[in-house]
Amino acid sequence: MVEAGLMKTRRQDVAHAFITYRYERQKAREQRSPFMQKVGEKLTASNVENQNANVDEYSFGGRKGEADSVLMKKYALDNLISPKARYLHDNNEIYIHDLDS
Repeated sequence: MVEAGLMKTRRQDVAHAFITYRYERQKAREQRSPFMQKVGEKLTASNVENQNANVDEYSFGGRKGEADSVLMKKYALDNLISPKARYLHDNNEIYIHDLDS
């Protein structure tokens, strides 16, 4: 509503500055999200867990694979799994094996 109101005024420069500011703030918030922090940990190998003996999490392929796993698990929980199954999984009442697959 604020953006639309500003666009109707003669101060297009203010509207542009406000829209740019809101966009930059949104990007900053997304970078601090728990999801992005977890992906960053995997890509930089700053918190290596070596959960799989066949994967070297320090190698590029290992870091990429671990980050991919984080992304796929989030996608599955947000878009593919029923709300009830997600609730049970999030509360450790059930375990969805290979959630990233």
